[in-house]
Amino acid sequence: MSAHSTRADQADVFTLCDAVRRAASDKHALLDELMGVAQEVLTGTYLRRWTHDRSFRALRPAERELTPAGFKVSSVAVVTGAGYTGLRKRYDGALRRRQGVRIRGGEYTVLTQNWSQELDESVNEWLLLHGTTEEAAEAITRHGFNLKCATPDSVCGKAIYMAESSTKADEYASPVKAGGERVIIFCRVLGGHVRYVDDPKPDKGERSGDTVLNDREKSRGTFREFVVFQEHHVCPELIVRYQHTGSLQLRPRMRRAVSERGLPFRSSAPVARRLPAVHDDEGSQSSDS
Repeated sequence: MSAHSTRADQADVFTLCDAVRRAASDKHALLDELMGVAQEVLTGTYLRRWTHDRSFRALRPAERELTPAGFKVSSVAVVTGAGYTGLRKRYDGALRRRQGVRIRGGEYTVLTQNWSQELDESVNEWLLLHGTTEEAAEAITRHGFNLKCATPDSVCGKAIYMAESSTKADEYASPVKAGGERVIIFCRVLGGHVRYVDDPKPDKGERSGDTVLNDREKSRGTFREFVVFQEHHVCPELIVRYQHTGSLQLRPRMRRAVSERGLPFRSSAPVARRLPAVHDDEGSQSSDS
C-alpha cells in the first residue's frame, strides 16, 4: 500500500472527457487539453521496471524493444456513442449499489489519483490503465470488457487486469507494426470491496470481493495490479495512442543476457559480474474483447 500526494491544480481526465461529449461545436481546444493531460498521466506514472511479461512479448517480431525510455502521445479519442451510454449506465448502477453499502474506501491510493480527483474514494473508484491492441480497443470501447476472452492462466485467474503505471500497461499495448502506434485505454474503475494480496502466488480459487489489489510491487519489486472480477465495474473512457520515445539500452553482454534468459535490466549499471535475480512475474494477461 502506498500513498501519493495530490495537486489541486491538475486537470481531471474524466471531467474533460465529459466536457468533450457535451460540447456542441468546436472541440479542438478541449481535445488539445485532454491530449496534454494524457501525456502527463503517461509520464507521471512511468516506472523504470521490467517483468517477464515484457520478456515474453519481446519474442514477437514487432516488439523487440526493451522497457521504453518514455512515451509520446500522438492522439486521443473520447469514447462516445450508444455503446458508451450503455456501458456508463451499467457502471453508474454498480456505483450506486456500492455507495449504498459499507465499504472500506479510500484505503488504497493509486498513481493516477492526481488526474482523477472527482472520483468517489469511499467506494475505491479509480482511474486505471489498460494496454491492448488496436483491434481489441475498438471492441472494448463499443461493447465493454468481455470476461469470456480472459485467460484462466493469469496470476489471479480469469478477470480484467488493470494497471496504475503506464509502464505496466505498455507491456500489453501491441503495435500494428514495429515502431508503430500503441493503445492504452484510460478507464473508470469501481474497486468496491478490495482484497489486498501480497503473496507472489495468490490463490486463483479465492474470489472474495469485487477487486484484488495484487501488490507485486511489494512481493516482487515490479508493479501493483488491479484485478477486477465484474465487467460492469470497468468503463472505458479515453483511447490514448502513443509511441515509445526510445528504449533503455544495456551494454552488449547484459543485453544478450536479457534476450537469452529474460533477465531484468539496469540501464545505467556496469556490466554485471554475475546475472541478477529474475523478477518472477507470471504473465497477467488482460481481458480483451
